Amino acid sequence: QAITDYFPEDTKIITPQGGFMLWVELNKKIDTTELYYKAMQHKISIAPGQMFSASNQYTNYFRFNVSHEWTDKSEKAVQRLSAIVREMMWILYKVVICYIIILSDVFPKSSLQGRDIHICFMYALKF
Repeated sequence: QAITDYFPEDTKIITPQGGFMLWVELNKKIDTTELYYKAMQHKISIAPGQMFSASNQYTNYFRFNVSHEWTDKSEKAVQRLSAIVREMMWILYKVVICYIIILSDVFPKSSLQGRDIHICFMYALKF
């Protein structure tokens, strides 16, 4: 229930018929191997889906252990994991916005130089 409550709306939970692991599918743009490393910085462990594929599939899936007793600590860990996912999505959105600005007619093409593009990305990733 906590995953449904805190994660982005496009998150899907795949409940196996047996066992104690949930498969969680995130937005296709989220790399769960990167999520794994970010989560480990907060002592939250997940299993990136890519670990379970020999052909580089399931890059936006992760396995989540639900075999333990649910506590406030568990709830806070899911909230933090959700915040990391949302932060990753926000960075991706900002990069897309930069591309839109760069490719749009906001600036004359001849006036955009490499340095301007670099500044745009650095500014977007700052916020």
